Amino acid sequence: MSSEKITLKEVDEICITILMDNTVDLLMADRNIAQRFHVGKDRVTTIAEHGFSALVRVRCGDKQETVLLDTGISPGGVLHNMEVLNVETSEIQAIVLSHGHNDHTMGLPNLLERMSPKNVPVIVHPDAFLERKIVFPDGSEWNISGPRINDSKQNKFTFLKKNGPTLLAHDRILISGEIDRINDFEKGFPLHYTKRSGKWEQDPLIKDDQCLIVNVRNQGLVIITGCGHAGIVNSICYAQA
Repeated sequence: MSSEKITLKEVDEICITILMDNTVDLLMADRNIAQRFHVGKDRVTTIAEHGFSALVRVRCGDKQETVLLDTGISPGGVLHNMEVLNVETSEIQAIVLSHGHNDHTMGLPNLLERMSPKNVPVIVHPDAFLERKIVFPDGSEWNISGPRINDSKQNKFTFLKKNGPTLLAHDRILISGEIDRINDFEKGFPLHYTKRSGKWEQDPLIKDDQCLIVNVRNQGLVIITGCGHAGIVNSICYAQA
């Protein structure tokens, strides 16, 4: 955790649009704080996949700021749902990757291509694009690496690779950076491995995991994680500190 004192400005309102999640239910009713997409005759519907993406809008007075957190596992799933939900890529002012696993990052290359020539910052941990895999007790392996970000089109974008915290949206959205593991019950993911300097090593802590934090006036902190590999309690304690 950074020892730097961070001043996170309050916002009047936060609105979170889920652009990708593991399930979709077109028959769920709206609630006071949750407006849902519903099925209709001849209506193109949203899709689900093993992945996550959320559009975070914060408002202070008449000023609105918009950040995209994660991009799903497929090349086009998030873009499809954005079209269905009438979300314009031009609205996105920054992209944040909660960590480097493929279910949060594989939609990034196509999204950047769609957004070009607009250049928005992409906030990632320096480890985010290292190769990753899961090694199961029976010896079988799953590759969960993110995309290779070396295409010339993608290089036109600004990748901010930071271990520490980042303030966005005129200091109204905080990206945590690395989160200290301060308890003995959130032990990480022991089956997880990362390739460093050409060698695979066990990496249960997944230190590139970071969360997004917003301070809502008269309400308190809103904390959004991807997988929450750092641990929900650790993430909350970081935000409170």
